[in-house]
Amino acid sequence: MSESATESAAERERRIQRAQVGEDDAGVRLDKWLRQRVGKIPQSRIEGLLRRGRIRVQNSRARAGQRLNSGEEVSWPSALHADDTPRKTRRSIDPKMLAEIKERVIHQDDHFVAVNKPAGLAVQGGSKQRQSLDAILADMFSETPRLLHRLDRGTSGVVLFARSPSVARAAMESFRLHEVFKVYWAVVAGAPAASEGQIDLPLAKSGSVGGQKMRVDKTPRAKHALTLWVKIGTAELAGNSGAVSWLALAPVTGRMHQLRVHLAEIGAPVLGDGKYGGRAAFPPPASAQTQNGILLFARRLILPDSRRPGEFREFIAPPPPPFADALAALRLAPPPAEDPVGAARVAEARLRVLAEGAKISPDA
Repeated sequence: MSESATESAAERERRIQRAQVGEDDAGVRLDKWLRQRVGKIPQSRIEGLLRRGRIRVQNSRARAGQRLNSGEEVSWPSALHADDTPRKTRRSIDPKMLAEIKERVIHQDDHFVAVNKPAGLAVQGGSKQRQSLDAILADMFSETPRLLHRLDRGTSGVVLFARSPSVARAAMESFRLHEVFKVYWAVVAGAPAASEGQIDLPLAKSGSVGGQKMRVDKTPRAKHALTLWVKIGTAELAGNSGAVSWLALAPVTGRMHQLRVHLAEIGAPVLGDGKYGGRAAFPPPASAQTQNGILLFARRLILPDSRRPGEFREFIAPPPPPFADALAALRLAPPPAEDPVGAARVAEARLRVLAEGAKISPDA
């Protein structure tokens, strides 16, 4: 019996590379996208693999000229990297960034890898990205961890990867069924009058590929979007320049840029978010705190434990220095003698209660 006939399903799986299409690559041809990922592969080689079903999109057969959509998964033989890609065409991993990401792994076991992503690093590679978190993790592990969700390049915090196909399938099913609970922290301009609330505004994309934004849209084409929030603290800025607030947020739905658009729409843009908040996102006394990106942080992610029905896995990231430093500089953090995240814990617990009672539209 030949070696290929005796190869196990697990061995075959390890020989497959997978990646999701990023927002920057929406509309790019499959063959072009593949070359951007693994190097200068001959067109004849790509066409041959496509004919045999070895290159697939969303686990379906595909065409070389097929235009990709953001979020789609592309799979191809790992041997392409070793056999067809000249070394000089491969993207190298910055050693300093590799070392930093190793330090930022907040959880690792046989099933998951959770990383506290720094602001400014793309989660997924693409034609406009020199470094990406998924490529760094592929370099760190013998297998290629599977990205389970997205996080904006400018947002820091928890990003979760699965280490096997079965774990990835179970986790993605939890995302599909809206069983995953996320908490974000944000520092925003202004001071909401209420202590908690919800933002229920439908969203739709606008603009062309590569320059898309989200906007509030109440036409039938818009999608339902719901965000819950609880205020953790507020501080007045010097010189009668207004106030800033520290909010805990739970996106009940998961639209692109949902939190940023919703907060800007209620007059409380995330500090540093010029794309949606304009000049209001840079109040002069606080603008120095936005030099390292927008002050939006993915704090916590909870999902069902597929191995233990009724139990959950929880992944919590400590606020990175830019975010923690901003809280201290803006006098939003409690005094050192107090529990520094006590108020945040109360806010997050309150969000969990609110989320359990939140209504989600069928298309959310």
